[in-house]
Amino acid sequence: MAEQDLIPPDRDRDTESDPESSDRPGTELPELIRIRYEAPLPPPHMLRQYEETLPGAADRIFTLMEEQTHHRLGLEDRQQIADISTERRSQLIGAAISLMSIAAAFFLIYQGKSIPGTTVFITTCASLIGLFIAGRLTQKKEREDKFEQLVRTLVRSLKSGESPEPESEDSES
Repeated sequence: MAEQDLIPPDRDRDTESDPESSDRPGTELPELIRIRYEAPLPPPHMLRQYEETLPGAADRIFTLMEEQTHHRLGLEDRQQIADISTERRSQLIGAAISLMSIAAAFFLIYQGKSIPGTTVFITTCASLIGLFIAGRLTQKKEREDKFEQLVRTLVRSLKSGESPEPESEDSES
């Protein structure tokens, strides 16, 4: 069988450059529709179409969405627990090092080496104060970023007429 036998006679012609081809019945080009939505679920009319095409499809979509949500929440919970554990461990190690440095400073001062002892003490205290201030500034910046994100979400939802849902940090994924 030749290749030409497999192709219907009207299909091998360029229908866009041939104005007569659009007038003939049965030579309509398929219409390409691109729909874009930014939500975890398709809009209701699309869910109805899915359900009409494949009964139970909407339920499967909802189940898949629920499973993905539970999975993501589980990952976020584990990540928060790991972050808290790491932070506590870091604080304990930092406190131990600071206490040892202060103890070493007092020991040096007690041994009559007041200049090195005072230097170690002042350096340790300055480091602790610097870390405290840096931590507060980081917390303040995080709160401001979260507030700005909330405001952007509210403004976007008011413009679109949807109910506001806060963005998550991994919304792209």
